[in-house]
Amino acid sequence: MSWTEAFPYLSDDLMAEYDEQATAAERAELEEWLGVAGMDWVWQAPARHRFG
Repeated sequence: MSWTEAFPYLSDDLMAEYDEQATAAERAELEEWLGVAGMDWVWQAPARHRFG
C-alpha cells in the first residue's frame, strides 16, 4: 500500500486547478477543515542524556 492511498495527495496541477475553480464557499470550508488558528512555540533546552 502506498502512502498516497492512505493520505490525500494533491499535485501542483491539481492545486492550480483548485485555485482556478474553487468558490469562496469552498475555500472557506477548506480553511475550516485544515486551517490553523495559531501556534504557540515553547522553547526547551536540549535534553542531556547520561548513560551509566
